[in-house]
Amino acid sequence: MGEKTKRVVTLARKRIAENQVFDVYFDHLAGPGENEVPTYLVVAPKAAHENLVTGVGVLPEMDGRLGLLRVYRHAIGAVTLEVPRGFVESGEPDAASAMRELDEEAGLVVAPEDLQSAGFMTPEGSLLAARVHLFFAHQCRRVRSYAPEELGHRGLEWFTPAQALAMAAASEIQDPSTLLLVYRYALEIAR
Repeated sequence: MGEKTKRVVTLARKRIAENQVFDVYFDHLAGPGENEVPTYLVVAPKAAHENLVTGVGVLPEMDGRLGLLRVYRHAIGAVTLEVPRGFVESGEPDAASAMRELDEEAGLVVAPEDLQSAGFMTPEGSLLAARVHLFFAHQCRRVRSYAPEELGHRGLEWFTPAQALAMAAASEIQDPSTLLLVYRYALEIAR
């Protein structure tokens, strides 16, 4: 630990693809000694807040139960259980992004004072230039029936904290944002 850390230097960056949300780059990196990687892949969301926050995840709680979405994810070819989550918008505070995603994806609202930061997570630090700000949404209220509007969204289901924790332990929940929120929620209520 006492050894000085030698920096990795970016010698060049080439954008190789983009869409409305992401830029994809090959970075030419040089590290200590003769170490070089000419095509290090970096995926960077276009909108980023302070500290590279590019997305939010929010665990809704209503009547002592936790809400999780069933979502088909094309990249893995499977239906997953996930919290409502999504990208931040430029100039939008993280908490406002969380409240917007909760409404858009689940038809739920929460009073600002009932939205609690649950910390941050890095979804894949070796590939994504991104962090996700996680939130608990206590005492949610339904403003409309769940109506899936996003590709792959299948339903909103409610679980007791014990059920959600058991599903996380059994790998029935695999999404990193959702896992962290379920475990952090369990720690929060255990205090």
